[in-house]
Amino acid sequence: MVEAPPLRGGVIHTQSLEEKPKKLNKIESDNLPLIIKNYLKKINIFEREEIKRVRLKQKGFFKLNPKSKWHPYTAEQYINTENMSFLWYAKIRMIPLINFHVIDDFIRGKGELKAKLFNLITVVDEKGSNMDEGEFLRFLGEMFWYPTFFLIKT
Repeated sequence: MVEAPPLRGGVIHTQSLEEKPKKLNKIESDNLPLIIKNYLKKINIFEREEIKRVRLKQKGFFKLNPKSKWHPYTAEQYINTENMSFLWYAKIRMIPLINFHVIDDFIRGKGELKAKLFNLITVVDEKGSNMDEGEFLRFLGEMFWYPTFFLIKT
């Protein structure tokens, strides 16, 4: 089994890389709303392998609040659909040589957001039931990156 380094006591990878994901079929979509069935048919997801993990790389601009300036950032996000978890790591450049390092995650049903200046000084450390709910909603909202998750019966 391949495992990532522990994160708050959790593990983001759980499936052996040698284990072949199962293929999906139309029967598994029988209980879904018509709009979701049509979407899955349109993107030709049936008879393809189930998506277990996703890695996204991002580059763009980030606002800390509606009135602030745009700041460039780079980020990577790791998603595991087996245990409904994700980790988003970003580096946001505030001014030259001054970066915030941000980790936004949802692991084992718990959400957390941490931001550190120079990756040393904690400036944001949010967790609790509101974060758990918000990060779960983010996981669900990003299901279009891993559309086979619509067919998982959990």
